[in-house]
Amino acid sequence: MKRGRKSCEARAPHQPPFKDLRSHEQPCIHPEKRRQFPNVRLAQFRFEVRNFLHRLLHQSPSTPYHAAMILAFAPHPDDLEFGCGPILFQEAARGIAVHCIITSYGEAGSHGSPAIREAEAHAAAKILGTSLEFAPLASDAHLAPSPAHAMQIAAHIRTHKPQVLLAPTLVENQHPDHVALAKIVRDAARLARYAGLAELKHLPPHAVSAMLNYAITPDAEPRDIVPLLIDISAKETLAAWTAAIVAHASQLQTRNYLDLALTRAHLHGLRAGVSHALPVYFNDPLLLPNLESIGHSARQF
Repeated sequence: MKRGRKSCEARAPHQPPFKDLRSHEQPCIHPEKRRQFPNVRLAQFRFEVRNFLHRLLHQSPSTPYHAAMILAFAPHPDDLEFGCGPILFQEAARGIAVHCIITSYGEAGSHGSPAIREAEAHAAAKILGTSLEFAPLASDAHLAPSPAHAMQIAAHIRTHKPQVLLAPTLVENQHPDHVALAKIVRDAARLARYAGLAELKHLPPHAVSAMLNYAITPDAEPRDIVPLLIDISAKETLAAWTAAIVAHASQLQTRNYLDLALTRAHLHGLRAGVSHALPVYFNDPLLLPNLESIGHSARQF
């Protein structure tokens, strides 16, 4: 026991939260206590999960701080608000820097000029607490995957150095720009870490930790991929999401997108036993340290 106490006392008085448990400074839990009290082991597992999520969304102490921890891409000014607006709001409210890039001005839409739609997007971003820029790849409804477009997106990834990428889903039966941008961002994530690309030599390579896809409409939800449901039930989250969607007033002339978005989120929430939730989909398998780290599913059995 003396050894255990000495190990605890030897720690620095101030440690950053979510200390990497792979280091030698692990929580001082005596082996005998691990066997006698299962809850102590459960607490350690929970600490490991929290540590994993922290490493996913934050730079490690050995790497420099970068402005954008989450980089979200959308082909049109309103897509992020409809597809993942409340998720971005919650991350920004937690202190995570979120940067959004829109690749067209939505000029092919039936309502709203490019100037109006740009202003609406900036108003919505302010509500959600994110930064925003327009970086057109092609005019609205003319976007197609190409090496040149992937290089442009890869340059943004290398510039902002995010830990997490967000892009639309790859479901074909939706606006063609949605699918096109999803493929471009997926390819760009790979190109961003290739050090030998001549077109990107002026920027250091960067590898993201995870890429997630969001569904802009119910029809864009993949039927063959189990979603990760994000709880967005908090009143302030729903209020901010509603205000961000209403900020795109020109597009609400087409159909009642607000009710459509809220109803979809309510349905997903009911599946999981909460008020509202939105799905995101991993582009690659998620790595966890053990099965107990999973927590519980939406069904909860």
